[in-house]
Amino acid sequence: MGAIVYSYYHPIVINYPPDTIEYSRSEKVYKKGDIIQPFKDFDLGSGNYTAYVIIKDRIGLTNDIPHAGVLKTKNTLFLKGLQDMKFEYTGGDMATIENEFLLYHVDKLVFRSGIVIEDRKEGLQDSAFGWIRLMEPDKLMRDYIQDFDACFPIVILP
Repeated sequence: MGAIVYSYYHPIVINYPPDTIEYSRSEKVYKKGDIIQPFKDFDLGSGNYTAYVIIKDRIGLTNDIPHAGVLKTKNTLFLKGLQDMKFEYTGGDMATIENEFLLYHVDKLVFRSGIVIEDRKEGLQDSAFGWIRLMEPDKLMRDYIQDFDACFPIVILP
């Protein structure tokens, strides 16, 4: 019984070969305060996308987020909502972000970033943007992520 509970919170994630992103973003230079919509160029309503959240650190997460190591969704309502989400370019970086957000189109990784989904702070961190803060309090990612499906004990990413 203990092994089942452990694997729920700490699933084995298999990602072979290591993912390379199959989508290139513009090389636009941003300045502090710019509005970024990192998902606007994806056709997320097509039904061919899958989002994963890999949770390695629960510190600061609300109890609304399922207590599982890997969460997954193909929910087009959430995915289409991503397209409209606006983030503010901060010009900085967050110190350490352990949780990840991955977006796949069919079986190709098209977006990967660190994700913060805390009570008073939500945003993404990646090498292209650094830290970008979610601007719209009525479109919180955690409101959608709480409905993601838990994946365990072994998760094989496409």
